[in-house]
Amino acid sequence: MSSNDSDTPINFTLVLTYIPALLLILRASVMLVAYVCMHSFVTLPTAVLVTGFLLVTYLDWFVFRHDKLSKACGFLAPLALTLIANGDFYITQPCVPSTLFNTLYYVNSIAWASTSSYVFFNQMLQLKYPTHDNASAALWIVNCIFHVYVHCQTETFLVLTCRVILFYAMTIAHWFAQVLVADCDRNRFAFTVLHTALHILFVDMYVVAASAFIFVGVILYSLHQASVATSVGPKNVPRSSPCMITTDVESQPENMNTLLNELRAAKQRAQSTSTS
Repeated sequence: MSSNDSDTPINFTLVLTYIPALLLILRASVMLVAYVCMHSFVTLPTAVLVTGFLLVTYLDWFVFRHDKLSKACGFLAPLALTLIANGDFYITQPCVPSTLFNTLYYVNSIAWASTSSYVFFNQMLQLKYPTHDNASAALWIVNCIFHVYVHCQTETFLVLTCRVILFYAMTIAHWFAQVLVADCDRNRFAFTVLHTALHILFVDMYVVAASAFIFVGVILYSLHQASVATSVGPKNVPRSSPCMITTDVESQPENMNTLLNELRAAKQRAQSTSTS
C-alpha cells in the first residue's frame, strides 16, 4: 500500500509501499545538489536565496500534500531550514568562537537530543510516561533558535549530505514503525515523526551518532518484542490494530456476560408471554 492508506495495515511486500519514501529522498537530494551548485558557481542575493527556498518548499508541499509520509516528514521544509541556517546570510554580527559559546552549543545539543530521544523512546515502547506535544515542540523551537545563535560555523557538503540522509532515513523508518505500536493516536504519532528527528540536522555529530544509536536500538527492540508477541501470544486473542483505537480485550468477557444475560432475560420474557 502507499503511505496514504493509514487506516489499513502496511504491506511491506508491495513495491508501492516504498515509492513515497524514494520520491521524498530523491526530492531532497535534488534540492541539496542544486543548493551546492548555486552556492559554488553563482552568487545570488540573500533575498533571492531565501525566496527560492520558500518557493521550492511550497511547490513540494502543494504537489505532495496528500502524501501522508511526506507530511509526517515535513516535506522539504526541514532541509530548507537547514540550508538557510547553514548559510552565512543569517548572521547579523561577526562570529567569535569562544569557550562559552562552545559550551552552550554542546549543552544545547545534548538537551535537544535527549528530550527528542525521550519522546521517541516513550512512544515506541509505550511506557505511558507523561509527555506534552505542544510544550515539547515549543522547547525544540527554542533549541533550534539558540543553536543557530551559538553555532555560526558552516557545514561542509559531506556533513550536510550525511545529516540529510540520516534525517530522512530516521523519519521514514519511524513512520513505518507505526506497525509496531498498538492503539496509538495517528495524529500524535505523525507529529513526533518529524519533531523527534529534527535535531539530527543541527546538533553536534557526536550527539547525532548517539541519537542514531538509540533510535536503531529502540527499533530493534520493538521488532523483537513484536516477534515474541506474535510467536507466543494466544491465537484466539485479536491483535490490536497499529495506531488505531480498538476494543479493550480485557473488557470483552464482561461484555459477553452482559449480552448473555440480556438474551436469557429476553428468552424468559418470551416464554412467559407464550404461556399466558
